[in-house]
Amino acid sequence: WTLHIYDEGPRRPRLAKMIESRGLASSVRLEGFTPDLQERLAEAGVFVLSSRFEGFPMVLIEAMSAGTPVVTYDCPTGPAELVTDDVDGLLVQPESVPGLAAAVERVGLGLWRIAGGRRRQSTVANASSDETKLTDERPAATRGPALARSESRPELT
Repeated sequence: WTLHIYDEGPRRPRLAKMIESRGLASSVRLEGFTPDLQERLAEAGVFVLSSRFEGFPMVLIEAMSAGTPVVTYDCPTGPAELVTDDVDGLLVQPESVPGLAAAVERVGLGLWRIAGGRRRQSTVANASSDETKLTDERPAATRGPALARSESRPELT
């Protein structure tokens, strides 16, 4: 797996140093802003929202609309209004780093799938698909989403 972080926040230099000092440069990439977040989401093996506080997490909605498995903390507000635990995503006890890691591992090992065992029918995973692609032209929210891609992504069909 490779972790792709899309953000241009003020903590980026600190995060870059942390990645380098821990020898993670080959598996963690700081991608910055992308105007093609919907495409990146459709390519991802899992979307992780590790926010401790959320209002209405638009980026979580974008990930779900791409059919990407989502793992998120069950913040006091936000994610639980959008995600039904163990049906269309995984909700993790707030601030439980081991719980978040275990949930990501469940998805990565193919031990959990979106209800029905396949991606949502309204999106595509790649350009060769005959399914309908979302066409929202508005800029995608990019505040801190983390996507993991695998060369051998678990099959979701």
